[in-house]
Amino acid sequence: MDTDVKVPLSRRQSDQASSSGASRQKHKQTKPAYIWSHEEVMRWFKKHCADYYRKYAEAFTFHEITGQSLMRLTDEKLERMGITDEQHRADLMGHLYRLKLRHEGMELRALEKGPGLCYSG
Repeated sequence: MDTDVKVPLSRRQSDQASSSGASRQKHKQTKPAYIWSHEEVMRWFKKHCADYYRKYAEAFTFHEITGQSLMRLTDEKLERMGITDEQHRADLMGHLYRLKLRHEGMELRALEKGPGLCYSG
């Protein structure tokens, strides 16, 4: 018996399936930054700090910066990592502050929806 037979959907079923898929896309939740892997941090770093990525990627890799450590970075820690240019550190911290705010907003919205929906780290 062929189990890969496709059964055509009625128009109503098709409309419901496509609208529920669109709904899932709209409400798709982003993985919280503090549980990112090192690779995910590096993708974020490359996207948001492209001007400095080549210069400091090795430092982020050497220190194995993950989401948890990324969220705990400070200006002083960046300097100890070898990012000695004050303007570069300020730019990196600005991107990091925006990332933190975005994820705090996600958590607040999840809390408003009800218990069990927020992220915990």
